[in-house]
Amino acid sequence: MLKSEPAYSKTALAPSIPPFAVSVEGLTAFEKEIVAVFVDLVLLLGLPKSVGEIYGLLFASAEPLSFVEVEGKLGLSKGSVSQGLRTLRDLGAVREVGNEDLGQNDPEGAAEPGRARPESTPLVKERGARWVAAVELRKLIGSLLRERLTPYLERQDQRVVAAGAALDQLLTESKSKHLGLLAGRLEKLQTWQSRTRTVLPVIGKLL
Repeated sequence: MLKSEPAYSKTALAPSIPPFAVSVEGLTAFEKEIVAVFVDLVLLLGLPKSVGEIYGLLFASAEPLSFVEVEGKLGLSKGSVSQGLRTLRDLGAVREVGNEDLGQNDPEGAAEPGRARPESTPLVKERGARWVAAVELRKLIGSLLRERLTPYLERQDQRVVAAGAALDQLLTESKSKHLGLLAGRLEKLQTWQSRTRTVLPVIGKLL
């Protein structure tokens, strides 16, 4: 008697993707995948994981979410939610909506990223507020580039200059045959730095 072929679902045939670890079962499968996308992004940029979790949840939500809803769905502490929302607000990635705005879920009215925002009452006291994600990725990525990568590049520029000075000192003190190789590597690093500064603004414009 012939055995029937096992029935494979489309999910089983899909490429294996590491599951996103969430501390509570408060997210849908769709929300988990979107959250994972933004967690990877913020970790790449050196931001706390919770910032990506919060933004991803708001991005995947069709309705504004309250502080308590974000806290409950993600299983984060009150402090992490408060700090994460504050960071995202300062980046222009989320905005607070009042009761009169709840019928207007389009977050395009969010403040321009990078601009100074007036200090309001601490977010921990604003539990009744509701939050939406700014879905214009050009603004978000542009803000992240200014806030995170530009200072990083400035620090690396200083280190490359210092490395060049150190290499010059070696050239005067040593006759090592490897100095030419090291000088070539330093030049390559300088080229990388220059190209990165050229490419980053273009990436922001293409999004």
